[in-house]
Amino acid sequence: MSDDVADWLCCLVAEALGKIDAGNSRAITTLKTLLGRDNLENWLRVRVIFTWRTIGVGNQDAIDTLIQFLKQNYLSPTIALNVVDVLSTIGVGNQEVLDTLIQLLGQSDVDLFLRDLIGDVLGEIGVGNEKAINALVQILQCDKTEHLFQFLFAQVLSKIGVGNKKTIDALAQFNENVIAVFVKLLNQDTLNDDFCFFVKEALKTIDVGNRKAIVTLEELLLKSLSDELCACIAKGLGKIDVRNSKAITALEELLSKSLPDKLCTYVAEILGTIDEGNSKAIVALEKLLSKSLFDEIRVRSAYVLIQIETKNQALTTTLIRFIKQENTTDYFLVHVLHLLEKIGLGNEEAIFCIVNFLVERENPNNYFLDMANVLKKIITKQTMPSVIEKLKNHTTTEVYESNLKKSKSCHEILWKCAQTLSYPEFHAAWHQTHLPTSPFSPQTLHQQLNRPNTIILDITTEQENLVTAIWSAIDRFTE
Repeated sequence: MSDDVADWLCCLVAEALGKIDAGNSRAITTLKTLLGRDNLENWLRVRVIFTWRTIGVGNQDAIDTLIQFLKQNYLSPTIALNVVDVLSTIGVGNQEVLDTLIQLLGQSDVDLFLRDLIGDVLGEIGVGNEKAINALVQILQCDKTEHLFQFLFAQVLSKIGVGNKKTIDALAQFNENVIAVFVKLLNQDTLNDDFCFFVKEALKTIDVGNRKAIVTLEELLLKSLSDELCACIAKGLGKIDVRNSKAITALEELLSKSLPDKLCTYVAEILGTIDEGNSKAIVALEKLLSKSLFDEIRVRSAYVLIQIETKNQALTTTLIRFIKQENTTDYFLVHVLHLLEKIGLGNEEAIFCIVNFLVERENPNNYFLDMANVLKKIITKQTMPSVIEKLKNHTTTEVYESNLKKSKSCHEILWKCAQTLSYPEFHAAWHQTHLPTSPFSPQTLHQQLNRPNTIILDITTEQENLVTAIWSAIDRFTE
């Protein structure tokens, strides 16, 4: 047995032991030993770290071990991200965890993604912690603190210090300083895209309705700005002054230009967010969805359209068209299915588009199981008889042997139908007859299902679920 396999088994045993005996010392010791090995493969190290989440909640030994490990390995972003994530679960309310995370938040060599996660975790587990609040206030008031870190500390402080007087005073002064910087920008002849980051971060703690900030940003929009910077300022203005007319006008003017697809998506998303249902934003996003050459742009456009206009029949129709196209990439197809799951409930065109895909396509690499999962969520009782009729011939042994994914997908959908319909309804749909006028017994069911010219349901492993569902329906009917 290789060392990796042996270590993996040790990890599994420790996890199992910790589940039946929370905080078991031998389980904790085993994980500490594994975590401390220099030659441990990264995938296994991550597995060990996540095992702490199961067995280390509130355990000081486990928390201390992970804190020490984080201090030594924070320059390895993948590992450090997982440690911080686990500490957010097992170290809630632990002062050492908070102190360590605050310290890392202010270090210039910490990875950007790790810093963002630390900020989010502090905002969740540090709420009301007086020591953490005092530390952040002190750092925020220090003139030597870099602007980037000031923004981060202010954002965390705004989350954990709600109602705290020190927090209120510190943030008020911080926001005054931010607005003063914006006022200085008014006097500059040119502003480049480097200011986008400042605008995005600086406005995160400004209070909604702050008149001085609103007026200053409105004046900034009148300057000669790059398209991206104009969009950033309009976005910030729309956040602190809902449906601000000048922000909406600026964004609509941007959309009238020939923008790169990525920037156009960004502008349309901002406009649709601050002016819900804005027709120009919707038109721009629909155009991107239909004509962009990049899947990422089309996916983003579709998700934004759902957010700003939930009852968009044109979007549903477009998504259905993509499913029908044989050149749709797997990446895009998965997202299309996820989107239809959100907006396709009861939509017959969407339901039968997926059914036809399952029936007509043969490529085993296609996402049959994903489609089955979506169909189970959007199918309605009214459409089930027609779905049963289309799928029943794909439960045979021949289909099972030639395309396992298709067979399993059809069974799962038929299972859903059998659980929803009464037995007479399911029987009539299967045989395309009228509802039976008298109840069927278990004895007559076998005869009915195996009549000439119907599909015989051999009870194979893959078809067991379907047969079980039918018998469950019978039991409900005959009770």
